Amino acid sequence: MKHAARSCVAAACLLCFLGGCAFTPMSQSRAGPGERVGAPSGQASATTSANTTSAGTPVESDTHSQPAPPQPLQLPKTVVLSVEPWTDFPGETGLVVRTNAYRLFMTVSDRRLVRDLPAFCEQALESYRTSLAELPPPPLKLDTYLMDSRAQWETLTRIVTRERADDYLQIRRGGFAYRGSGYFWDIGFADTLSITAHEGWHQYTQRTFKNRLPSWLEEGVATYHEGLRLSDRRGRTATPRLLAWSNTERFDRLREAVGAGRLLPLSEVVRLTPGDLLSRSEDAALDWYAQVWGAVHFLKEADDGRYAGALSSILEDAAAGQLWRTVGRRYGRSAARAAIRAHGAGAVLKTYLETDDAELDRAYVRFVSAVVAPGMRERILEGESPLG
Repeated sequence: MKHAARSCVAAACLLCFLGGCAFTPMSQSRAGPGERVGAPSGQASATTSANTTSAGTPVESDTHSQPAPPQPLQLPKTVVLSVEPWTDFPGETGLVVRTNAYRLFMTVSDRRLVRDLPAFCEQALESYRTSLAELPPPPLKLDTYLMDSRAQWETLTRIVTRERADDYLQIRRGGFAYRGSGYFWDIGFADTLSITAHEGWHQYTQRTFKNRLPSWLEEGVATYHEGLRLSDRRGRTATPRLLAWSNTERFDRLREAVGAGRLLPLSEVVRLTPGDLLSRSEDAALDWYAQVWGAVHFLKEADDGRYAGALSSILEDAAAGQLWRTVGRRYGRSAARAAIRAHGAGAVLKTYLETDDAELDRAYVRFVSAVVAPGMRERILEGESPLG
């Protein structure tokens, strides 16, 4: 992917988090109605209202149904449960594609995206649930909208976010997650898949997790899922595959930060939030996203997986609603409340890793330095661990 394009995706991710990607527990959200995971075609939850679309998205009163479009191509039956016309978006027609865990609402005209997105989303969800921990399925299908143009996306964004639309319309490229649903427009095949996977993690945690994750970990796991390969080893076009290390944008930025002396200690990285970076620069934000990408790889692989169990426990406890209780038992309620206000700060790592900042910082620097050493980029291009 081109550096400029991926930089725009990363900048969009910052705006997404500030605008609404941040965690909203389902018990506290006003998420629209949805279908249960694995439900047959059209089987909605009991909250479905006549004033919403089949996805639970409000529509304008002057919307008129359009003739159903022809199905653009044969979709893989192993993933797709049903395909129906989507006729209640203002002035456009499209498709509603149901899989086991997703409802995909698409007006996009790129035939390859229409064909590959259903399986890619299911692949991404499997990775969310198994690559770093054993996590539960979402309670409802993840509604994901892929529009053909930014103009269509802007219309949808105004309908969905209403008084908050101006915040989201600042996003320059890609889309955002909001209350468990994803809203995107086509920015090219590879970049669309990458940002869908990133924001898809936010959709998943918004729908599923009972505790907020620290900002650095929420965004770190999202960036972990950006990496993908679109070709085989011979350079032939292949089915898109998620490969966590196959992310040259984050790798190059991390290597640049190391070379320029901008690498922050992990103890500082985990205390920052995207909001803190607004007072700095876009470059600082991109550095931070590269570092949290590196931090998740560090926790999974460093020192022969020394910290991998702790990473799994953090994610599993957050999903189950036990994360902040565990922090509170270690540091007391006041410390836990302070950690929550700071989106986790360093208390979470200290609780689960049982190590001090200095030791962890040294281990992180050693790991990152080894990852970005000369010659390692070739392994990144192959989607392989530089240290494997």
